[in-house]
Amino acid sequence: MILFFSIALTIYVILFFVSVFLFRKKNGAVFRKKSARGKHVTDLFYPMSVVTCSIVKQINKNKDHRESDKLYRNLFIGQNAKQVKEERMIKNITISLIILFLVFVFSLAVSIKEQGEKNLNNGQIIRPAYGESSLNLDLGWLIKDQEKNTAEEGSLSMEIEPQRLKDWQKIQQLFKEGEAYIDQHVFQEDDKEQSVTRDLNFFDKIPALNLTVEWELSDTNWLYADGSLKSKDLPQEGVPVDITAKLMYYDDTCYYTFSVCLMPKEITPMEQFQTELTEYLNTAGKDNSEAVVTLPEQIAGKEIEWEEKTTPQGVILFVLGILIILLLFFRDKNELEKQAKVREKELAFGYSNLIAKFLLLLGAGTTMKGAFERIAADFEKNNNTDGYLYKEMKVTRNELMLGVSEMKAYEAFGRRCGQISYLRFGTILVQNLSRGAKGTLPILELEAKEAFEERKELAKRLGEESSTKLLFPMMGMLGIVLVIVMVPAFWTF
Repeated sequence: MILFFSIALTIYVILFFVSVFLFRKKNGAVFRKKSARGKHVTDLFYPMSVVTCSIVKQINKNKDHRESDKLYRNLFIGQNAKQVKEERMIKNITISLIILFLVFVFSLAVSIKEQGEKNLNNGQIIRPAYGESSLNLDLGWLIKDQEKNTAEEGSLSMEIEPQRLKDWQKIQQLFKEGEAYIDQHVFQEDDKEQSVTRDLNFFDKIPALNLTVEWELSDTNWLYADGSLKSKDLPQEGVPVDITAKLMYYDDTCYYTFSVCLMPKEITPMEQFQTELTEYLNTAGKDNSEAVVTLPEQIAGKEIEWEEKTTPQGVILFVLGILIILLLFFRDKNELEKQAKVREKELAFGYSNLIAKFLLLLGAGTTMKGAFERIAADFEKNNNTDGYLYKEMKVTRNELMLGVSEMKAYEAFGRRCGQISYLRFGTILVQNLSRGAKGTLPILELEAKEAFEERKELAKRLGEESSTKLLFPMMGMLGIVLVIVMVPAFWTF
């Protein structure tokens, strides 16, 4: 992992400087402006973001962007939609590049830290010092058969006890409990002392009682030190073996002896190998006289390659960083969709007021152009200049002031708003220009009534949606009330 993150970070740095060079060559004035503006961290990654944005646009040039362009035009009224879209993309890419850089740096640092904290080094493990807790390792082994050009691998857990002083104390009353614990846990499932066909459980500690256990066998030819059976040569009639458990609690010792009859069982060569390997590791882990534990290079005629299995935290950090970047772009898209929904609701609610004001002003003899300017001025007077309806009307007012024909301006206003009601409104205004003012007021009165009814229906629908959203909190409150009422009732019984 260190090599991977080192190469990734190196490539990132190279691409960074290449991007700065390309950006400076193409946009020298912008680069000097960014350099002179200040020391903000986003300015440092701005050239790389612009180059990346250009590459993304080149890759996606054949895709259909009409929907997204329309969304940006609707949300960012009076602004250059393509420029706003590009600026938002550059902003998101800048944040993503900063996150990616931090991910590479921290992933590399964590991987180096993990490498330095590894306990296995050249087949040796440093034992914990006196007073420290036991060391539990997950080890992976690999054996290679050069003749058959094959390899086998596996994993084992190993506990290495710390170096300790022989300063023991006496608690004799725990030994009987230790003997009962042995009777319950030394045999597997249905095995009994009279017929043992599976491995015995020779544990070296009884944690609940703080007892240390050592095992002694009357015949070591049939059992390994960890209780595993050497069953390949066991006779069919079985072999009786006396087992003595040496229970130690500091300097106090108790011997507990029981007899078993070992019966043969079939084992595979790999089981035999794993049994011998487990015995070696357990023995090496318990032998705390040496400061270094040396793992075997060969067992049962098979060469072994060792590795310490650890959780690759650097990889986890890298994956989390990539997920954050993906969520960043998803969040930006989600925000735009939310703004689009807010715009739709705002335009729908504002339509009835717009029609009513238009009807009032036209009835008072104001021209349509004057009515547009008067309504836009009312928005500004009431400090309601952040609304989407005002922004659309402001664009239409500016077009009229720049000399655009009223017919084109009103048609464009209806198309920009995008809702059927505004398209009708634009059509009514265009008809008024082409056919004259006669008959326009009755049509607007009818449109005002329909707009008012539509607004009532919309308000009713939004109220129903709010009631639905409140349903789950109310159910939660009902559950809390039931708990408050029922729990004391149960306690009284």
